[in-house]
Formats: sequence, C-alpha cells, structure tokens
Amino acid sequence: MKFTFVLTFLLFLGFSGLQAQNKFSAKILDATTSKPLFGANTSVEGTNLGATANEEGSILITKIPNGPQVIIFSFLGYTSQFLNLNFPLEEEMTFEIRLEPKGEEME
Repeated sequence: MKFTFVLTFLLFLGFSGLQAQNKFSAKILDATTSKPLFGANTSVEGTNLGATANEEGSILITKIPNGPQVIIFSFLGYTSQFLNLNFPLEEEMTFEIRLEPKGEEME
C-alpha cells in the first residue's frame, strides 16, 4: 500500500512538470492615438486566465495550455479583438494590439 502511494505521488510530480507553461505578452494601444490602454482586459477564451493592462498597456498571461487558443482583448468604448494562436509559440515575442474606438451612436 505504501509503495502504491509513493509511486502515485512520484507520477503526479512527473506529470505536473509536463503541464503547459506557455506565456503570452502584449502591449494594448489605442489604434487612433497609439496611447496605451491602461485597464484594458485580456483573457484566454474558455479558461480563467487573463490580465489587465498596466499604465504602459502591457499584459502578461502565464500557464496557457498547449494547443489552439483564442486570446480576447477588450476595453470599454472599443471594439474587441480576437487573436487565434497555437501554443507553444515558435518564439517568444510581445504582440502589439491596437483596439479601434467604437463610433458614437447617433440618435
């Protein structure tokens, strides 16, 4: 019984090391002014992973699962964008995302 527990524990440790440790970084900017969008939201569709842009518009999301993922960028008053990526990425890079302001609606 003790051997089974130890073996199970060791297998768990081994598989936990194989879990995806993918990272995604981006800078989110206003498409018109090129100013950073402080507070813009980024999330990985279908997960609880996400980040909020800092004062420079930068975000970092870690522990993204391997395989195809949809990254969603949104900010109040702007049109959301969706980016389809396949993790792991071939190279680490910081993506530049430019969100378009929504036009004012006329009555």
